[in-house]
Amino acid sequence: FQSSELVKIIFMLTYSKHLDTLRKRNLINQPLQVVLLGCHALVPILLCQMQKDTGAGIVFFAMFLAMSLAAGVQLRYFAILGGVVVFSLPLLWKFVMDDYQKMRFIALFNLDDPSVQMDAGYQQYQGRISIGSGKLNGQGLFNGSRVASNSVPFQHSDYIFSVAGEELGFVGCSLIILLLLLLMVKILHVAHSSRDDLGRFICFGYFGIIALQSVSNIGMCLALLPAMGVT
Repeated sequence: FQSSELVKIIFMLTYSKHLDTLRKRNLINQPLQVVLLGCHALVPILLCQMQKDTGAGIVFFAMFLAMSLAAGVQLRYFAILGGVVVFSLPLLWKFVMDDYQKMRFIALFNLDDPSVQMDAGYQQYQGRISIGSGKLNGQGLFNGSRVASNSVPFQHSDYIFSVAGEELGFVGCSLIILLLLLLMVKILHVAHSSRDDLGRFICFGYFGIIALQSVSNIGMCLALLPAMGVT
């Protein structure tokens, strides 16, 4: 358990209240207020980055995007933000990211290299093998041989999807993804049915958490995305 899990709930509430207040005062698209919204989101993002927890920081960023879009922040501000992100990527790579973080990106495209499999790409390589070993129907719940031998590091959290792949197979993994999609659709339905903006923004914040963590974690376990420690 990490303290950032509690902060996600706190941020979901405080940022929803911030957006709701601006909406009621018709200030949601004033440049200064949009900048202050960004500063609000930067607080947890920077705190996570200071602790080298990039995965949690990205989750907060996804919440910020989903809730801001739901509140009606104009798309031109997101276009500006996108330009800033693209422009800053080379600077982040050269001056901010640690060597181990860079290696995780590089390993993603070299998992067939035995030296990468035993080093920076070890977790993703082992996770991908576990998922593949489940084939169509899996080895059976609690019967995974690689799970029993703890072949995949952090299989109880970051790589839990590799456990599902080995024990439940393609069918079980597909069902998990379907259930996650149904959960997200239900969240959006509740948001649409909400009788006030505050409740709607809270729903979109929760949607941001579930959507980003699902895509990031499953993509990481399938070696389609770099390892970021997102559960």
